[in-house]
Amino acid sequence: MGIVYIYHNIWLWSTFVFCLIIFMKYVNSTRCTLLERQRIASMGTIIYCIAFAFWIGFRPLDLSGWADTANYRRSYHALKGEVIHNNPMEETDAQLVVDTDKEWLWGFFEKSYAYANVSDELFFFTVACCYIGFIYLAIRRLMPSNQWITLLFCISSFSFFSFSYNGLRNGVACSIILYALSFFIQFDKKGLIIGLVLSFLAMGIHRSAALPALCALVAYFTKMDFKWAFAFWIFSIILSLFSGSQIQSFFANIGFDDRLQSYAGKTVAESEYAQLFSHTGFRWDFLLYSAMPIVLGYYIVYKKKIRDRAYDLLIVTYTLANSFWIMVIQSTNSNRFAYLSWFMYPIVFAYPLLKVKIWKNQDRKTAQILMLYVLFTVFLNVIYW
Repeated sequence: MGIVYIYHNIWLWSTFVFCLIIFMKYVNSTRCTLLERQRIASMGTIIYCIAFAFWIGFRPLDLSGWADTANYRRSYHALKGEVIHNNPMEETDAQLVVDTDKEWLWGFFEKSYAYANVSDELFFFTVACCYIGFIYLAIRRLMPSNQWITLLFCISSFSFFSFSYNGLRNGVACSIILYALSFFIQFDKKGLIIGLVLSFLAMGIHRSAALPALCALVAYFTKMDFKWAFAFWIFSIILSLFSGSQIQSFFANIGFDDRLQSYAGKTVAESEYAQLFSHTGFRWDFLLYSAMPIVLGYYIVYKKKIRDRAYDLLIVTYTLANSFWIMVIQSTNSNRFAYLSWFMYPIVFAYPLLKVKIWKNQDRKTAQILMLYVLFTVFLNVIYW
């Protein structure tokens, strides 16, 4: 039993227990108390985020299975003028080249820590603090009255744990974009400027963050109706089915992700998460997964005829970003590109449930949806994989 397996199961089953407690608390409610709450401090959310940063940040680095962690550790030591080799048990000896010209902020961070001769553990702890920290800051602004339940949606998302140790820059950059979105939905000049600055910083960590940032700006300035984003999403499915290879080549060459080009048509074994995408062909299973927030959005906007300006921006941004992933869905190991929309997945679920009046007994519905949400993650991890 490897250390990653142990860590993975601690995350999975502790998250399940937390969600089960919330489910039992609200499943019999016939009210909407979650919507009626005033802004309150959530010590449980803060404690969890701090504990998670320490737990994953100070993970054992000399053991196998941590996927990209080994590559980032090697890159970090190279800046110190040291050479380390993967443990013979490591899954891959693939080299990770960090382009410090295109990802200037990450390069500055790595070089600064290397110059100060900071330990590996503290280096990865800082990364973990940024990953979970910006998620917390976004939650605090987006759902100040229900921080703990919103965090449960985030940590029970099946991609959450993976990007805490694999695809590290991508994870941190998307967390910053999530924080930027919390300013965009202010719909004022100050929020726009702060959101743009944060988006610029996110691209300095990983330039692929330009995609969700661009989608957010399109939604912001055009005030796009959800029906047009939905139509584009449907169009992207048709385009991917009939012109998949040409679309993959196009996106591989425009530079949204520095590894997308190597994924197209190749088999790259990175981790158990990356192997989910190692099958070429159209992934209907992951399309179904991506569609769930869009189905909820369609129900809220067109069936219930509820309009919320902030939710409109969030769901349109998610739908547009997910559409671009669908266009390259047939690429081997396209999980990096998928995460450019999936990082918003828990928020576009949680926001309407905790901020918008949809049902008379919304407490119960929210508890039921949260439980189904975490059970789906358990299913993916325990049965499907």
